[in-house]
Amino acid sequence: MKVMTISGFGGPEVFSEHDMPEPQAGEGQVVIDVKASSVNPIDIKIRSGMVPLATPPFPAVLHSDVAGIVSEVGQGVSHLQVGDEVWGCGGGFNGLPSGALAERMLTDAQLITKKPKNLSFVEAAALPLVSLTAWFALSDRAQVQAGDRVLVHAGGGGVGHVGVQIAKHLGATVHTTVSNEQKARAARELGADETILYRGLSVDDYVKKYTDGRGYDVVFDTVGGDNLDASFQAARFAGTIVNIAARSTHDLTPMH
Repeated sequence: MKVMTISGFGGPEVFSEHDMPEPQAGEGQVVIDVKASSVNPIDIKIRSGMVPLATPPFPAVLHSDVAGIVSEVGQGVSHLQVGDEVWGCGGGFNGLPSGALAERMLTDAQLITKKPKNLSFVEAAALPLVSLTAWFALSDRAQVQAGDRVLVHAGGGGVGHVGVQIAKHLGATVHTTVSNEQKARAARELGADETILYRGLSVDDYVKKYTDGRGYDVVFDTVGGDNLDASFQAARFAGTIVNIAARSTHDLTPMH
């Protein structure tokens, strides 16, 4: 089968096409005929050498998100069968069988589930990692409840636009920061109750305007860096802040 691999770190030019043996499903595994994949920031970071511990052994087949059709089912797999249309975040990381940049992908069946019928393969392949990230942040970690007031930073981004929908699904009142009116319209179409053009308002201004100065019950920061300081400002007393890009140092004195 045809695959795209990397044998060193760098830009897109490090990808090269190769032939590899057809995968065979072992116990608890499935083989997927790949119809679509997508590019997440982590895929770029792995390719660039920024997260070597997450990089599969060279020659590495990258990319985690996949949508396709099950072509082989290993022993012990009961929730999938040959011919099922599936999606998931199934590989591309160290410790997993393979990545999605291949004609066929070997993966752990527990990482894959049936694709919703109302999504195309391309649409489905764009969702797994960002959806898992947003769900874990808002449901598992922040434990958003009906009636909470939630601020999602970067509601026009990959994780952010899913976060808006999940927070709304959980019953929250959802506000989101965006950089322009086009993203604001898209966020409102996805369920945001208020959109905040952050370049025109300070944190204090929008907290006062939209929460009467009380602050947000939950702040979901998908940006990190200096924006984490803005998240500290936007949260209410004893509120919850969930960050998925915390690779920076911050002064927590204002939190006391």
